[in-house]
Amino acid sequence: MEEKSTSFARVPIQLLEDKRLTASAILVFTALSSYANNKTLQCYPSIETIASRAHLSRNAARNGLKELKLYAYIEVTHTRNGSRQGTNHYIIHFQSTNHERSQNVLSTQEYADSIEQKNETENLQSTFNERSKYERSPNVLLRVQQKDTNYTSITKQVLHASRSDKKKASLSLDQLEVENLLKAECDRRGISWDYGKERKNLLTLAMLKKNDAALLALAQHFIELTQAYSGFLSGKPPTASMLKACLSIVEASMPAPQEDNTLPTADRDFACPKCGAQILKGDTGCVSCGFLIADMEAAQ
Repeated sequence: MEEKSTSFARVPIQLLEDKRLTASAILVFTALSSYANNKTLQCYPSIETIASRAHLSRNAARNGLKELKLYAYIEVTHTRNGSRQGTNHYIIHFQSTNHERSQNVLSTQEYADSIEQKNETENLQSTFNERSKYERSPNVLLRVQQKDTNYTSITKQVLHASRSDKKKASLSLDQLEVENLLKAECDRRGISWDYGKERKNLLTLAMLKKNDAALLALAQHFIELTQAYSGFLSGKPPTASMLKACLSIVEASMPAPQEDNTLPTADRDFACPKCGAQILKGDTGCVSCGFLIADMEAAQ
């Protein structure tokens, strides 16, 4: 059914002075205005009807509609008639509803150029994807590098080693135990673990402590402090980087080492140098005269 038109068409001065629009867009708006309801400003002409009224080809009319939609002079609603596309529903605006964009929006030619460049980029990316399917792995990023305005080369950059490779780094077994202890606690709390960053800080801690057993005790105490309901470290992430940053605090709160009151024992059987009685391996001193192994060692 042919869309009825009014006896005249209104065209806003703003649209006529809008340097972003082509003559085709102005003619298309004029055609739509001639069909639009005076109150609702709605109309439903087909693309053939618009092209005929505007004295344009169908392609030129479509391009004009795209410009008007881009600069918000019209609203377009696509309709369907069953499985077929129906006539579009148009609402015209006598003032661009997006006029504040006019200073920053692309010109029609710039817009066309940007669409062309986007299509070229997408085509290149598609080709790149086909060529690089066999190269992909979870640990490799294939990056397209841009030179001037064209993508000219494809480089493969290894961003990080696999987890198995990370565990082959130069950590001792005791240091790996510390790393696993801290990471397990992070995993339990849902805290991400950056292997590169944490491994670096753990190696620094190992150099500062110079004793892997002491480092393990320090890490265990640190985890307890982060689990506490109160205190400066309460709720802090139990990472090696956090332990390094708060090392002095953790060390200051470490319990004092208990004195070793265990008496040294004899490492072999021998005669007491004081009374001559037999001292057996494992004895702490002479059972006859009470001469202690510790005193014997001090007298030597």
